[in-house]
Amino acid sequence: MKKMWIGLFIVMAISCKKDNKEEEQAVATDPIISFYNTDAAVALPVKVYIDDQFVGNSNSVYMPQHVPDCGKMDINFKASAGNHTFALVANDGYFTTGTFKATANSCLKIEYRGSNFTSINYGTKNGTLSIMSGILNANPIDVWIDNSFVGRLQSAAIAYRCGENRSGVVISLQLAPGTHTFKAVESGTNRTWTGSRNIIANACQPLSFGL
Repeated sequence: MKKMWIGLFIVMAISCKKDNKEEEQAVATDPIISFYNTDAAVALPVKVYIDDQFVGNSNSVYMPQHVPDCGKMDINFKASAGNHTFALVANDGYFTTGTFKATANSCLKIEYRGSNFTSINYGTKNGTLSIMSGILNANPIDVWIDNSFVGRLQSAAIAYRCGENRSGVVISLQLAPGTHTFKAVESGTNRTWTGSRNIIANACQPLSFGL
């Protein structure tokens, strides 16, 4: 009788151990996502959106050689496993977007820098078209979009940031997604540029007139 009780106890212990192991394997840790900034030129704070939902502000600048471990940045959050979209919106209105894949039981670090922020006016669902001249010493250039006059370019844009407006140098327009026509005419020479641009929501693209 004593041997039978000992045998029964061993069987029960083995069974419990097996059940616990299966339960541990079934429990997965949600992925952790950490965003971090290594560029002092970024206009802080940066608002972070995941799948179009605001999750917090990123306020710090880290030296590349002193980046904290994943999960210990100034903004960390848990996401469900799978594919997600993100948007980072700087304090000056410029933003960048992207995608990432979150994997269970892992931590993902996503770095951002000022050069990533090339679009403006996040959430409008419009796109931005930045128009400029690339010709030094050109005569003024008049510009029409969809047959409507939008402005005159007085001088070439030596350096610019897509989405900015600079009188006589860069004309930036908010346009609905889709195809838009353009026409530009240089005064005095009647040199003409025509064509179209496909505008994408929440994106900025340049339109430069050259030789």
